[in-house]
Amino acid sequence: MKLSLSAASLLALALFAVPALAQDQPATGSEQPAVSAEVVALLDDRRPLSELSNAELTQRIRKVRSLIEAGGLDAETTSRLQALMKAARAERMARQQQAQQQPVTADQADQPAETQQAETQQAETQPAEAQPPVATEIPEDVLAFINNNKPLAEMSRNELRARMMQARQFMQANKGKPEVRKPLRTIVQSVRAELATRNGQASQPAEDGGTVAQTQSDQGASGEPVAESNMPDDVVAFMRDRRPAKDLSMNELQARIANAETHLGSGNLASGTRGRIARQLEADRAELQRRGEAGELTERLPGPEQAPAGEVQDETQLDTNAANPEAEAAAREFLTDSRRAEQLSDAELRARLNGIRTLMAGNKLSRETERQLRQKLAADRAILRARIAARQNDEPAAGGQAGTPRVEIDNNYIINIEVVLADRRPSRQLADYELRRRIQVYRDAAFDNRYSETDRRRWREVIAQDRAVLRQRLIEARRARAEELAARRRAGGFDIDLDVVLQPDRPRYVDAAEVDDQEIEDFLVAKPRRKVERRYTVEELEQSPTLRDAISRIEIDTIRFGFNEAFVREEEIESLDRIAEIMERILSAHPREVFVIEGHTDAVGSDDYNLRLSRQRAQAVKQALTTYYVIPEENLRTIGYGERFLKIPTAEAEAENRRVSIGRATALIGELDE
Repeated sequence: MKLSLSAASLLALALFAVPALAQDQPATGSEQPAVSAEVVALLDDRRPLSELSNAELTQRIRKVRSLIEAGGLDAETTSRLQALMKAARAERMARQQQAQQQPVTADQADQPAETQQAETQQAETQPAEAQPPVATEIPEDVLAFINNNKPLAEMSRNELRARMMQARQFMQANKGKPEVRKPLRTIVQSVRAELATRNGQASQPAEDGGTVAQTQSDQGASGEPVAESNMPDDVVAFMRDRRPAKDLSMNELQARIANAETHLGSGNLASGTRGRIARQLEADRAELQRRGEAGELTERLPGPEQAPAGEVQDETQLDTNAANPEAEAAAREFLTDSRRAEQLSDAELRARLNGIRTLMAGNKLSRETERQLRQKLAADRAILRARIAARQNDEPAAGGQAGTPRVEIDNNYIINIEVVLADRRPSRQLADYELRRRIQVYRDAAFDNRYSETDRRRWREVIAQDRAVLRQRLIEARRARAEELAARRRAGGFDIDLDVVLQPDRPRYVDAAEVDDQEIEDFLVAKPRRKVERRYTVEELEQSPTLRDAISRIEIDTIRFGFNEAFVREEEIESLDRIAEIMERILSAHPREVFVIEGHTDAVGSDDYNLRLSRQRAQAVKQALTTYYVIPEENLRTIGYGERFLKIPTAEAEAENRRVSIGRATALIGELDE
């Protein structure tokens, strides 16, 4: 069919108009999720990294990581954020390496490192009038944030909290710029006032003697009251707790938040009940956020006269509890989750792991369900840890130290045992990872009766030689790090802030093998989670779970102690590399800080035996840290908890329960003496 010129023109116009009109159509649910203003502002920040301060670089890394872990982003946005974080890390690393290589003048060489650092800080903190006046422009992203004219009354609580958090981050990034910080401070004050007003409205008396929020919350979607007879007993008890959040102690507030999260995760609630619990959870979280920002973290911590008895459990009862229907239903959701771990993001995988751990910690599951969950936990955990290890290998070590790069062995790789057993190369010809692999294989074979006594004796001799070489290399690496740290101190030291405030909803601990180096550092420099009004002894800390929970901790369960053994073998030292190197940098910048090392066991064995063994293993980790890393002995304290704090309540052997935890306890037990 032939078309006239006019008809062809009309057809071309129609074809052009179709995609144009399609662009004007409203977004459908199948499109990519909308990107938040915070992400857009971050990606649109075109300032060269060289113009950012060290604090701004660190803040950017933390912000990007939190956005990625929050999830809900499309693959392209996630990739751009990851590239942004990697570039910021590379810039910070380059600065650290440059500072380490910077020559020291003759005058500076005669001064102690502390004097040089003090002079540098003094120069950076001179009052504004002593410096030449500099015209400060408000960055475009800050200006756009300030000019957001949406009324606070129209924002949800989540939007209000996000706005206040963003304002605080901008204030932190613009230190020394009062004309930028002043309008941001006004925004923070306005948002706080709005949140306080809403919290006050939520507890206004209603005509029936309850509260407005309570009267509305006890109704289902249809407006009909939710009958308590249809609720589980623990949900009824929760619903009857009408105390305002502001009247609760920190322990009570955190316990109610934890209960609310557990109930919402059960999946067996009516819509009205779920709505009531969700609203109560939102109010409690808002109060927790307010206390964190106001520095009102809690009441006074208990002394020994108030110390709880602990959490020692009768191991004979750990696996005989009756299955709770709500807990079993929640477990089925995890077990029937068809998403493969390989397809989940780090944040999604970490959330699933934490959910399983939280559910199992409640000890309300049947033994069979618990067994299946432990299998799923182990599989997901292995995949997440392999990712983190691979990512750490791809990035240079934090802090700019030129240490030996980490080489991890893929746990999924099947080692040909017979080939390794036949390896007769001298120890010094093997790389570190080859030594560790050979020791691992020889250790197993040396106790296997299928092999001759002659071979087993020879393998034990080789193990001793391999360990001696590894030990020598570890000592040499320590000397090299000591020289690098000394040079870095002469060049100005590390820029590490203490008492970083973590978000109130962050967990009390993280597993070192499941997070990156920046998060390990954040937890080690975090401010105590409770207000500390006096100094405590190590014995008081050991006796009081409440004191213990004031410290943010890093947990290490990758050290494999032998049966009835309480020392760290040379081939296990690499499990301490990441946290030890971060501790080295913290102590280089703040040499009077004190860390506590906790030892934990599983429930196999008697209480007294496990307590003694946990103390010995904590001491063994302390010895390893002081022998192979630049960490003075006086900066470390040890505590043994035995089986008091099981992550997974089971009488069976469980790797999650056999661990060592490390936290900074200076605020509780005091700094080192001068």
